[in-house]
Amino acid sequence: MGLNIANAQELLARGIALHQAGRLAEAEQCYRAAGRINPEHPGVYGALGVLALQVGHPEKAEPLLREALQRGVDPHLWCTLGDVYATLGRGDEALKCYEDARKLDPEWLPAYNNAAVTLLLAGRVAEAMAFYEMSIDKAIRRGDPASLKVAGEASSNLSESCIQQGQYHRARAHQLRAIELCPRHAGIGSNLLRAMACGGFDDPREVFDAHQRWWQTYTAAITPLPARRDPDPDRPLRIGFVSPDFRYHSVAHFLFPLFERHDPTRFAFHCYSESAREDDYTVRLAKSVDGWRKIVGKSDRDAAALIDADQIDVLVDLAGHTGGNRMPLFAYRAAPVQVTWLGYPATTGGSVIDYRITDAVADPPGMTDDQFVEKLWRLDRPAWCFRPPADVPAVASLRDRSDGGLTFGSYNAATKYSDATVRMWAKVLHAAPGSRLILKAVALHDEETRGLVRQRFAEQGIAAERLILRGPQPDVAEHLASYGEIDVALDTFPYHGTTTTCDALWMGVPVVTLAGQTHLSRVGVSLLTAAGLEELIARSEEAFVELAVRTAGRTDLRGAGLRERVEKCPWRDEAGFARDFQRALRAMWRAWCGTVRGG
Repeated sequence: MGLNIANAQELLARGIALHQAGRLAEAEQCYRAAGRINPEHPGVYGALGVLALQVGHPEKAEPLLREALQRGVDPHLWCTLGDVYATLGRGDEALKCYEDARKLDPEWLPAYNNAAVTLLLAGRVAEAMAFYEMSIDKAIRRGDPASLKVAGEASSNLSESCIQQGQYHRARAHQLRAIELCPRHAGIGSNLLRAMACGGFDDPREVFDAHQRWWQTYTAAITPLPARRDPDPDRPLRIGFVSPDFRYHSVAHFLFPLFERHDPTRFAFHCYSESAREDDYTVRLAKSVDGWRKIVGKSDRDAAALIDADQIDVLVDLAGHTGGNRMPLFAYRAAPVQVTWLGYPATTGGSVIDYRITDAVADPPGMTDDQFVEKLWRLDRPAWCFRPPADVPAVASLRDRSDGGLTFGSYNAATKYSDATVRMWAKVLHAAPGSRLILKAVALHDEETRGLVRQRFAEQGIAAERLILRGPQPDVAEHLASYGEIDVALDTFPYHGTTTTCDALWMGVPVVTLAGQTHLSRVGVSLLTAAGLEELIARSEEAFVELAVRTAGRTDLRGAGLRERVEKCPWRDEAGFARDFQRALRAMWRAWCGTVRGG
């Protein structure tokens, strides 16, 4: 792009127009040219800072925004700097920036909404809800389209806060209002799907239909790319993985075994990262693959074109409809074969996703097939391979129970505390007089949320003193060591734990689960079956209660012996898992080649 404009202000205006049109590289050229003409122009630093954050470089954005703010105060820049700190995991500094933005302009909506997001991530649920409600109220009173969009996003996020507190019906109402306010916002539509899929309250057929409607609503106008590839069934393949979670996240524990064990002579792994926040896990993951691209800030079309240009043969979604997903990207059909795996417990709803990788225990043939648009590709082993954290402590000695009381526990997210879960756990406590229950979750950092949890158990006849409610422990080793306080871990229902189940078993604590009829209520069944622990799987609530109490008295299922047993199970066999996963990818590719050659 030729730049013949001599005036810095005109260059800046041109850059902003290009920025708004999504032409980010050209916008940056204009901003930098304006800066060369007038290095003191405050707008240049601010524009470059906003752009740096948008494309996933918060560490570069911070000094630019600081420079801009030294040249003039602006609520937008304070808010953007807050977003930078939030992305970098510096929540207190982010909240201070949002406060400064509100002082400058009490009506600056992002300063309320973004503060709420930061508070929610920190487990300060009640405070987050108050900010969401202020944002919604201010936005609806203003009434313009941009404000109503903010109100819709805040309503959707408020729904998540309600779920954290177990207020599921209130959460649904907020999600429906969010869609009413922003009927074309794909991310808000995904949030409703996630609430339906993970809550377990809706009929599986309703969940299935809602996911299909999402694609019809948000992707019907997308024209797929040609994505031409050489249909040689035996050539080396280029595999792409798309995720917002290439960082310290539960998903990463299951990626390292595959990424580090893949055969680079037959499979080139490429990652397309939507993660603005990066950490040591990001660096390790990037080193374990053959190609790494950041797609933060890119439109779905541009990201799809990049994937097509990289000649990806099989594209794997790792997020489903979870936060930060890039589902619409898959509508462009940037690769001939598209697959979903790992990050989401329900169908994506899109016929453009050909396969879902699972196993025959999590999805028994004939039980769950009609709950998925995708063809279920069942591995001959569990669909997960877990690698414990590097700094995992030794298994604690069996807990001293001289006081006679049993200790049950669950470290699953508070969003999984369904009514069925609370009812079952309360029955366990009733069946074991003097026992207690330890719950640990991010949301339990919040006193109001703890109060609501105590209230839900009180309605089931459980006194507050029998509950030990804790927020998260940032130190991973300390978190894992705390399993030593627990005799038996209780799984959630219908949304089973995955990482939490693996963590508990690895730390020598047995996990009791209840088998259901959907994928999300059978993950624990798969993990326990593979570990040879079928005896810890209940088939009814009554059996769950009896099994939990009986298991607490069995020393043969606890301690170092349990870790030794788990170490030999299939979901700890990294080489075997990588081999079987690659075999599945090859078979999917050959099936596509057959359709091309047959045509």
